[in-house]
Amino acid sequence: MLRSKSGQIVIEYMLLLVIAIAISAIMVRGLANRTEGSEGIVVKRWKQIQEEIGNDLPDKCAAEQCSN
Repeated sequence: MLRSKSGQIVIEYMLLLVIAIAISAIMVRGLANRTEGSEGIVVKRWKQIQEEIGNDLPDKCAAEQCSN
């Protein structure tokens, strides 16, 4: 009896593994996709942070001799 159930356990484990891999692939595609025009949420935010750092106000003020 126990011998016949061991095959079922392996099949159930494999199905759960396939489902977990599918869910993680969907999440990675939605969060970290680097395709131009359909970037993921993390990639979009990272680009915004890079642009904000690149447009650093003290760098502009140093060139213009800001008094602020």
